[in-house]
Amino acid sequence: MTPKRKKILIALSAVVFLFLGYRIFIAVSNGSGDKKSLEDEGIPVMTSPVSIDDIDNIISMTGDTYPNVGVEIVSKVTGRIEDIKVGIGDKVKKGDVLAVIEHKNAELKVREAEAALKVALANLEKAKSTLEREKAEYESAEALYKNGMISNEEYRKEKEQYLSAMSSLKLAQAQANDEKRAKLEIAKKELADCWIRSPINGIVTRQNVDIGTMVYSSGGGSKPLFTVENLEKIKVLVKVPAKFASYVKLGQKGEIIVPAMGDKVFVGKVTRVSPSLDQNTRSAVAIVQIDNSDMELKSGLFVEVRIYTETVKNALLIPRRAVFRKASDNYVFVFNEGKAKLRKLKTGIISGDYIQVIAGLNKDEEVIVSNRTRLYDGIKVRKVVL
Repeated sequence: MTPKRKKILIALSAVVFLFLGYRIFIAVSNGSGDKKSLEDEGIPVMTSPVSIDDIDNIISMTGDTYPNVGVEIVSKVTGRIEDIKVGIGDKVKKGDVLAVIEHKNAELKVREAEAALKVALANLEKAKSTLEREKAEYESAEALYKNGMISNEEYRKEKEQYLSAMSSLKLAQAQANDEKRAKLEIAKKELADCWIRSPINGIVTRQNVDIGTMVYSSGGGSKPLFTVENLEKIKVLVKVPAKFASYVKLGQKGEIIVPAMGDKVFVGKVTRVSPSLDQNTRSAVAIVQIDNSDMELKSGLFVEVRIYTETVKNALLIPRRAVFRKASDNYVFVFNEGKAKLRKLKTGIISGDYIQVIAGLNKDEEVIVSNRTRLYDGIKVRKVVL
């Protein structure tokens, strides 16, 4: 490269350097001016007035739905299903027949027990007659013995026959009134148990047998034949964490949200609260009962549960986004005559997007809800509306 060409390149580089330096200077100067101008005009902020409204303290959990009453019906006798009277979805009343088990043998046992009782009753009448006769003969022998008209041996024999007749009567009474009658009652009950009946009003929700199915008595570990549930009311079982357990009380409002039904909401109340915590889950069981007279809800649903533990009337409320933490306390910036004023708060219930203010604000004030990171106490601000 020639010396002349080298000088030209150096000159061009110097010009470019000066040009870039000038642009940077202009940019910095303009930026400083914009910042100063912004501070003069005030930081743009959005505000929200302090409102007065009711606010609820809500505990949110999950739970499962159960029938108000549900019964798994088992057989009390062993046999084969002869007839089915109902199916899944059928409404039944207490005492309605659900199924019939073959009962010929049970009927035979009843007839045998009736015959045995009849014989026992006849024996009882015979024993009564025998006792009356032996009693009369004994009393006659006793009188004769006292007058020395019969020997001691004859008197002793009559007495033994009388005592034997008394024992025979007691035995006959036991057989007729206790043993044989009890066997008849047992046989009748076994026959009656061949008709499987619903113990409650409700709906058949499960059927595990058909005609011809062999079933076994409940003492043999038999499986349920039917399940009948009363769904006029639905119970929602929830496990309340230990930190919230003391706040849940009987009668409190409870809502359930059912995801499977498009987040539909049903309202009920707390009807049961366990007085102790589960050692494994460290939670207390609570039951929210929901009216289900229209049969819209089913048992076995997963639901979200909200329990309203407290309601504060006419509370001072502000948006949660206006509040920030500083040194373990809550603060807001209040819009006051074009300036941001830092204010310490005492807060209460948080519900949704709002928080209750217990102390630190008045109902006619406005709080700043935007640009908080650019603010400090006393800085000039101006309200903007989007």
